[in-house]
Amino acid sequence: MYALMLMSVFSCTGEKKTHSSDTQTSPGIDSEYQDDTDIDSDSDSDDVSGVDTGCSDTGLALGDEDTGVDGYIQVSAGGSHSCALTAERAVVCWGADSWGAATPPEIEFLQISVSLGPYACGVTRESEIVCWGAAEYAYLTPPPSGDNFLSVDVGYNYACAINACGAVVCWGDESGGHGDYGQVSEAPSGDGFVQVTAGYNQACALKESGEAVCWGNNQFGQTDVPSVQFLQLTAGEFHICGIAFKGGVHCWGASAYQRTTPPKSTFQQIDAGANHNCGIATGNELLCWGHDSEGRDDLPVGSFTSVSSGALHSCALDVEGGVQCWGDDDDGQASPP
Repeated sequence: MYALMLMSVFSCTGEKKTHSSDTQTSPGIDSEYQDDTDIDSDSDSDDVSGVDTGCSDTGLALGDEDTGVDGYIQVSAGGSHSCALTAERAVVCWGADSWGAATPPEIEFLQISVSLGPYACGVTRESEIVCWGAAEYAYLTPPPSGDNFLSVDVGYNYACAINACGAVVCWGDESGGHGDYGQVSEAPSGDGFVQVTAGYNQACALKESGEAVCWGNNQFGQTDVPSVQFLQLTAGEFHICGIAFKGGVHCWGASAYQRTTPPKSTFQQIDAGANHNCGIATGNELLCWGHDSEGRDDLPVGSFTSVSSGALHSCALDVEGGVQCWGDDDDGQASPP
């Protein structure tokens, strides 16, 4: 559950590539609600290990762009705390500080991801993954692969990342205390992935072609991916949502609280929380659906560029680089500084 900026990277062969992840979509998206274009499920996949991919010498050009924004450039909502990334690449957190979850290291980050538990991880300017809070006790010590990483997403006691070769790397507790679901060991091999999203005990990754691959717990059909090309994916507690090529949203998995019934609108970014989802629709409009307790349907007024959904609260970035949060605020997680 996170939002990323447009990233320019150098591929394993030295060719410069630009990857658009979950806050950016391709220009000129058709305004139709839904795109049901079938995808080729037989696409080739190289046999690349999820840990040692030979990407340690890949040159990166991450985070060097002028964002043109004062204030914050990313926000990530968790369970009892939230964090945001400033234009100067510093992390600011608020809410419960159990295990130091709201006390991030004072280093520069390119992207961050806050868990529903008391921990978070981020990709540093040196393209390394650093975690804080109770990460050590949640089995989230990053793998000593030496890879250069582009993005990371934290689930429940595990995390997944995309390295500079476009490979998925996952690590952490396979069971999450509720049975072995393979959300770490069954991560897809090969390269060509541009985004990964980690839910409670299921995860999904997005290929350059728009094909989604999901693995882990399938109790509610959350790894049964529809035959649609996607621009972005996001994993909630037991459900998945994705933006199709024409901007419409598809959701699948556990349907309680109508969390898999998105509004009929064209979206540029979405994020799944535990039992609710929020997204930025055309015209920078903020929309949410799913469980509406704890004030999660009391949306702020304004124009927004990205949103992050947590357990019982959400936070969004407005067009001026400010953070606005709403929902459960028992620990101050919805009260940004």
